[in-house]
Amino acid sequence: LQHLMLHDVGSFLVALAAPWRQLAAGVPARWRPALHRMLLAAPVRRTYDVLQKPLIAFGLFTGLIYFWLWPDIHFRAMLSLDEYKCMNWSVAVDGLLFWSLILDPRAKAEGAAMHLGPRIFLSLLTMVPETIIGAYLSLHTSVVYTVYEICGRLWPVDAVSDQQIGGCIVWIPASMMCSFAALIVLRRWMHYDERVRSR
Repeated sequence: LQHLMLHDVGSFLVALAAPWRQLAAGVPARWRPALHRMLLAAPVRRTYDVLQKPLIAFGLFTGLIYFWLWPDIHFRAMLSLDEYKCMNWSVAVDGLLFWSLILDPRAKAEGAAMHLGPRIFLSLLTMVPETIIGAYLSLHTSVVYTVYEICGRLWPVDAVSDQQIGGCIVWIPASMMCSFAALIVLRRWMHYDERVRSR
């Protein structure tokens, strides 16, 4: 649930709102010049441009979930506060980067990093690895994450059922967010075509 909210739902809703101008307006005036210089610095711009390349964005978005859900790595992350914070921040920031790429309200001709059609394809493509890992956890009949025997659970559910519920959460709601994104981009594409034709 936590990964779903950080990586998919929360990041999706922030990117959909596209609040960048409002956030910039809320920055205290004395911080704005330094922040502006930092964001326009060549290393920052180059890093951002690389992270917004479609294949890299896709690889990071799906790869981080696989990385942090790998049993040995997940075991360590759940027992180390620093690694736990790193896990949460990395999925939240990466989710924000990915959904900002997909849900950019502009078309490619207006300055967006991707054309609208490939964005639909990319958002639907992310469903495949999420479905695979979700199905694996949902249909697995033995315990994959032994760390919860140490950490305990929030509710009195046996380990396999808990894991299967987690797999369903990774599988169904996360895939649903990808479908929503594809529909939103398709709608924007239709509006953009109408504007182009009217001009």
